[in-house]
Amino acid sequence: AQAILLQAASLKSLGLKPQRRGAARSSRAAMDYRTRTTRYAARHPGNEKLVRWLQKEAPEPVLEPELPICDPHHHLWDHRGRGALPEKFAKVYQFDSEVYMLEEWLEDVYDGHNVVSTVYVDASAFYAEHGPEEMRVVGEVEVMQGVAAMADSGIYGPARVCAGIQGTADLRHPNLRAVLDAMARCRNFRGVRAWGPYDDEGFKRGLRVLEERGLVLDVYFGPDVLAELASLRRWAREFPGLTIVLNHLGGFVGPCLGAPESDAAAAWRAAIAELAATCPNVACKVGGIQMKNNGFALHEAERAVPIGSEELAELVLPWYGHAIDCFGASRCMFESNFPPDKDSVSYRVLWNTFKRVAAKKGLTAEEKRDIFHDTAARVYSLSAARPAGRGGPAL
Repeated sequence: AQAILLQAASLKSLGLKPQRRGAARSSRAAMDYRTRTTRYAARHPGNEKLVRWLQKEAPEPVLEPELPICDPHHHLWDHRGRGALPEKFAKVYQFDSEVYMLEEWLEDVYDGHNVVSTVYVDASAFYAEHGPEEMRVVGEVEVMQGVAAMADSGIYGPARVCAGIQGTADLRHPNLRAVLDAMARCRNFRGVRAWGPYDDEGFKRGLRVLEERGLVLDVYFGPDVLAELASLRRWAREFPGLTIVLNHLGGFVGPCLGAPESDAAAAWRAAIAELAATCPNVACKVGGIQMKNNGFALHEAERAVPIGSEELAELVLPWYGHAIDCFGASRCMFESNFPPDKDSVSYRVLWNTFKRVAAKKGLTAEEKRDIFHDTAARVYSLSAARPAGRGGPAL
């Protein structure tokens, strides 16, 4: 009885009506998040401040609502108690969503755009409490496979949430193969996002294992973006059979580097151009620079109301446009990076922004299919099921 009351309360908070027992078909329809009447529901006290701010946004009409989208970069987490962000990351990043699980994610996914599939990327979340230290990261992949199974039930709508899963692992650890074997038991596992230091022999041994197994490597360099992009060029060429995906244009990119005409911004542009020209096994996620660290000052402490897509498109065009010019749509994929970027912009406005950027760049219909869906589906092998770690995806 208590579980039924809790479910009813959860549905009511979303503007969904709980159904009478026995009404299976109507109940399934009522749990479809596309039918809700409340755009943002504050289910957790730790999320309430952000939700109240987002509610001040004047809702925009959705641009090109039929365009299929694969969102290739999002996270899920519960930062309460033991789930808090690890100290090494908490020193650099502060996020306004304390809890961001399937309910919160579906609320954004079904905000008007045609999101058909998503890729989960490591968030230092849901590591196992017990077992060998190097194996605990497997817990994150296992939990996300469970989330994917929930989405695959169709109860919550048609989107294939966590259709691809990027975990994490210490590429230098002597037990790396066993860690990857355990992750590969989850059918949606596609690879890992690994952290530095990069470009040493231990890291390269791990890269060789990923290359042998046809797994995808995601990388993100944060504040060290300029130095590490040079490093990436070296080891990406050393492992040409390894598919590498550069997250968020590489790292802290945007006003944090200075104005677009600054020396640091020019150095970033040159590094991106050389990387794209010399490393055909590298793809680029176009997004993720709306985070607080990137310096656009879009979040609640800086703005009374959230930004709209026309203004945001003008701000990000010099950065996103350059990546698109260098990599081309067939090696680029727009990404939400939610919930970190949710601190600055709503999901509807963000994808409207990407559509405006695509228009400003004059992308053809085929190029839009690539950058919004097909590149991600191809890189993460989402179009057809395959055993994880068998056969490398082609860019």
